[in-house]
Amino acid sequence: MTFIGIDLAWPYKNETSVCVMDETGEVVYLNSDVYTDDDLIAIIKGYGSEPVCIAIDAPWLLKKESDASENDRAFMKTEIHGQRIALYASNCAYLTGTCGQIRAELLMNLIQKALPSAIVSEKAIENQSTIVGTAPSGICFGLFPETHPVKYRIKRTVAYEETKKEMERLLRRFRYIEEKEQQVFGLMSKLGGDIGMLDEKRHKLIQDRIDAFLSAYGIYAIYKGYAIAKTFGDSDQGFITIPVANRVISNSEIGELKDRVSTKKKDFMIRFAQKEDAGLIVKYILDLATYEDELDQVTVTADTLEKHMFDFGGAEALIGEYKGQPVGFAFFHQSFSTFLGKPGISLVDLYIEPEVRGNGFGKIMLSYLAQVAEERHCERLEWWCHDWNQTAIDRYVNWGAGMVNNIRVYRMDGARLNEFSKGHRVLD
Repeated sequence: MTFIGIDLAWPYKNETSVCVMDETGEVVYLNSDVYTDDDLIAIIKGYGSEPVCIAIDAPWLLKKESDASENDRAFMKTEIHGQRIALYASNCAYLTGTCGQIRAELLMNLIQKALPSAIVSEKAIENQSTIVGTAPSGICFGLFPETHPVKYRIKRTVAYEETKKEMERLLRRFRYIEEKEQQVFGLMSKLGGDIGMLDEKRHKLIQDRIDAFLSAYGIYAIYKGYAIAKTFGDSDQGFITIPVANRVISNSEIGELKDRVSTKKKDFMIRFAQKEDAGLIVKYILDLATYEDELDQVTVTADTLEKHMFDFGGAEALIGEYKGQPVGFAFFHQSFSTFLGKPGISLVDLYIEPEVRGNGFGKIMLSYLAQVAEERHCERLEWWCHDWNQTAIDRYVNWGAGMVNNIRVYRMDGARLNEFSKGHRVLD
């Protein structure tokens, strides 16, 4: 079974978000774009070779011309986790008058033409393609009541710093279902939701994708038994289905999380290094230098790393953790190509502790760094490799990297750097 969530824009000129999850919980696709209906059908058909459940956040399910608030009223009268909330709803007359048509109704018809076996249903059905109506605000409340109310969308009437805090709360909750509950995989990397780098531009990118994920994950949670289905209305008169979590997580449990990203490899997590990791990073640098027989060249200390890496922002690192313990790092910084006019990422060191090698952790970390490069609109990810390390060379080529020919690295450091600089200093 494949689960597809669509946060459908009513006017065609606006961005629509799409999320695709497989039955293992992996987020295999998550994107926002100005999709045409044909684009959406192509995505659905691309994942429609097996039964697929399509959850749409759109008011086509409220089919009455005027009194379209019936489901909204039913929702508000129902207590979920001991509370009641309002759910925004529209109606056919409003949408027709404002947008000229009801896009989601058109899309539903196109889906049923593309997947003739698909039926409108109140939940996913085993071995049956289905179309389900839902509402992300209701999903968020039903699955994550401890975050309610979480106002993560940017509004001109609210200071961005307040909205940022709300987004951080929600991202931590998402991280919990990856790291602790391990119900989903690959979500945070595709959202691009590193809290340490959250700014207004990145925030807008993330919020546009969250509703699509919620739509897919809500119906997935019901299918997997993590939640029960609460349906308001019916498939004839219009309905919405909301997942209600079987277990409510406390804020104290969520507060214990670090900013980690889960991976497909069980118990292996990746996080961005923090200032307190300086000592650990130095240890890995020394271990790597020992392996490369270059220990005599190392002068780095935790103090110099804290100053130049973290205080001055000269570089970054990823820390790989296995079963809660650090097992390796990837040290990198931003580069720039004048030929392309675009930034890149230069990987300086990649190291995995010998005891856990052979598990694919190095490849996973490099793959995640490639995702970071794409999120930052970088054109390249590049690194150096000793010419005697044929094992590493073969591995990199197998992963798809190519060697840069006809280039030699020149270096000027220490006394030579100081002496050379004297002849070119600007006189006071």
